Amino acid sequence: MATKCFLAGHGSWSTKDGYTAVPKGCTLTFYTKNAKNMFTSDMFAVIEGSFTGEPDQVVGSYGSVPNLRLFPDLANEGACKAKCPADAIVYMHQYSGGYTLADIFRIVKPGDAYDFVWACCRFNDLTDVGGKDMGVNAAEGVNQYYFNKAGAAVGVGGKWVKK
Repeated sequence: MATKCFLAGHGSWSTKDGYTAVPKGCTLTFYTKNAKNMFTSDMFAVIEGSFTGEPDQVVGSYGSVPNLRLFPDLANEGACKAKCPADAIVYMHQYSGGYTLADIFRIVKPGDAYDFVWACCRFNDLTDVGGKDMGVNAAEGVNQYYFNKAGAAVGVGGKWVKK
């Protein structure tokens, strides 16, 4: 049986990081749409199992995904770990440069099986010129988008503003 591993913190994708493949025997589930941010309350709900939405994307073994980078979220680390079920893992770190999915996937040894869950933003370095109406790099609310003036660092002084 696969071990559920929540990848929690701040997340983003730089096109220079390219793509990576999900390891054999593993899956990677996204609850955040590509180029969208995740509200902290949704991150907590995904981890504790109370999120009422459906996954946006589930990628199986060998599937190609953007090589997202996971950054620290020191302000919410304790809460994330407290909300994690006993039979799962929350992976968070304190390296300010962030770790890519390829870096994280290196922990997988032959025969290991993990259900990775990306429980953070999928911010990207593509500009939102012409894309703001589609919500590029926004958090999606009910019938509206919320944009963070501070970019991907939502928990570090950023303010959400409605479109």
